[in-house]
Amino acid sequence: MKAWVVSIFPIMVSAVFLTPLVCHAQAAPKRWVEPPPAAPLPLPEQGPRQPHPQKRQQPSPPQEKLKLLRQYTEKLRQEPADRNLREKTIALALSMKPSPPTPEEAERHIVRGIAFLKKGSDPAEYRKAILELEEAISIAPWNAAAYYRLGEAQEKSGLYAEAIKSLKLSLLAAPNAKNARAVKNRIYAIEVDMEVATSKHARPGAESASPTPPPFTEHEKKLPIIKVTAHNRAPLSLFEGAWYYQETLRGESSAIHAFTIGKTPDGDLVAMPPRRGADSVAAVPVFEISGRNLKIYFQWKVTNEAGYWKTEQYDLAFSEDGKALSGSYSLKTSKGKNAYLDMVLFRK
Repeated sequence: MKAWVVSIFPIMVSAVFLTPLVCHAQAAPKRWVEPPPAAPLPLPEQGPRQPHPQKRQQPSPPQEKLKLLRQYTEKLRQEPADRNLREKTIALALSMKPSPPTPEEAERHIVRGIAFLKKGSDPAEYRKAILELEEAISIAPWNAAAYYRLGEAQEKSGLYAEAIKSLKLSLLAAPNAKNARAVKNRIYAIEVDMEVATSKHARPGAESASPTPPPFTEHEKKLPIIKVTAHNRAPLSLFEGAWYYQETLRGESSAIHAFTIGKTPDGDLVAMPPRRGADSVAAVPVFEISGRNLKIYFQWKVTNEAGYWKTEQYDLAFSEDGKALSGSYSLKTSKGKNAYLDMVLFRK
C-alpha cells in the first residue's frame, strides 16, 4: 500500500500544478495571426503621353526685316549701280539676328564662280567667273564671300577699279571677318597695280592708251524704240523675251544673258542690255528689226576705270522653227580683247 502511494504521488502533484496552466493557455488569445494574402497594388493612372522634347530650332530673322530685305534685293537687281541702296541693303542684313540665310541659287553661283576662277587662265575664263559671282550678289547682295571672290576675279581680269570696289564691299558685309586685315592689304596692293598700269600708258614713247570716252549724252542714254502697229504686231512679237547663249568650259555649261527685248507702256519694243558689273553702263546705239533679222549693238563704259570701253554687236536671224536666233557676234575693247564668234541665242 505504501509503495503504491509513493508511485502515484508525483503524478498527482504534476496534475495539480499543470492543469491551471493548460486551461489558461486555451483561454488566452493568440498573439500571432497569419496575415491574409496581400491585395495587388493598383496600377498608376495612364495619363496622356508626354512628347519627347524636340530639338530647339534656331530663331528666324524678324519677318518685317526679311520682307524689307527682299524689297531692297529686287530693286538692286533692277538698279545694280545704285551704291547707296547696296550699302543700305548690307547694313540691313548686318542688323538682323540671326543673319539672313544665303539662298541656294546664290550658293550655286558662288561655287560655280570659284570653280571658273580656279580653272581660269585667260580673261575669257575669268569673265565667266565674274558673271557667275555677279549673279550671286544680285540674289544675295549681303554675302561677303561673293564680293571677295568677285574682286579676285576682277583683279585677274585687270579690272582693278572694280576689284577694289568689290573687296571694299566684302569688308562692309563682314567687318569682323578673320581675314579683314588681309583683304585691306590686298586692296592696297591692287591700288599699286592700277597706278603702275596707268603710268605705263603715260610714259613718253609708250603705247598710247585709248582715249577716255566722254560720258553718255542724254540722247545716248535713251533706249531706242521700235514702233508696234496693228500691221507689224505679229512678226515683232516673235522677238520679245530675255535671250541667252550657252557657254561651256571643261564640260560645265552655263547660260549667259545677252539682252532682253521688252515692251514700253505704249506697247512698243525696246532693247535692254544685260546686267554686268555694278559700274558698267551701257547705251544701245543700234536696235533694228527687219523681217526675221535682228541687229543690236551695245556700247559699254566703266565709270570707275578711265579709258575703258567695250562694244558688243549682234547680227542675228530667226531659225526656221522660230525658237532661236543665230548669226554673228563681235566684241571689241579698249584693251585689245577682241572676239568674233558665231552665236546661237535661245529664249528663257
